[in-house]
Amino acid sequence: MQLIAKALLTDYRQQSEELKSLSVLRHLTRQAARAVAELNPIVTRLTGESHLRDPEFQLGAFRYRQTQLLVSAARRLKRRIDGGMDAFSAFKDCQDHLLKLAHAHVERGILEQCVETIRDVPDPDLAAVLKTLCDLFALSKIEEDRGWFLENGYIEGNKAKAIRKMVNQLCAEARQQALPLVDAFAIPDELLGAPIARRDLATGGPVGE
Repeated sequence: MQLIAKALLTDYRQQSEELKSLSVLRHLTRQAARAVAELNPIVTRLTGESHLRDPEFQLGAFRYRQTQLLVSAARRLKRRIDGGMDAFSAFKDCQDHLLKLAHAHVERGILEQCVETIRDVPDPDLAAVLKTLCDLFALSKIEEDRGWFLENGYIEGNKAKAIRKMVNQLCAEARQQALPLVDAFAIPDELLGAPIARRDLATGGPVGE
């Protein structure tokens, strides 16, 4: 995340004059306006499983968050530069915001790749398992950042509760495939034979459980 933030700082230095002329900020504001226009009051309240597990809802949430963070970060930077702060100091002062933006950018990219890959999986059983993991990733990240989504009106309280319940349900579903999923990593036998991987014969559970 620090490397991504550094890359954002480098890009900003190269575009500082453009930012000062407001052209970049206007472009970002237009993007944000389009995102807000796409928000449907009904969608913010939907709690059904089919909706929560719909990749379009998940991708929309991730893209909306990144766009809004980008717009608000640009505004914070401009205010500081207009107040006489140099670009480097302005980025340093907004580092927490930029790191959050970097996380949102990476998570959006991961989800897009997961959704695209699952669509091309020919085995329906395998695709179903991967879809469960993808849904778990997406909804757990929305739950983790539910404060932001609530503050920005993307979801409402009942929907936040439904997402939390769905995350628990998906954990239970993924648990049924835990061994095959671990086997898919092809961990060498010598590592599986390490004390931390052995199962306690008396309890039937992992050592130390």
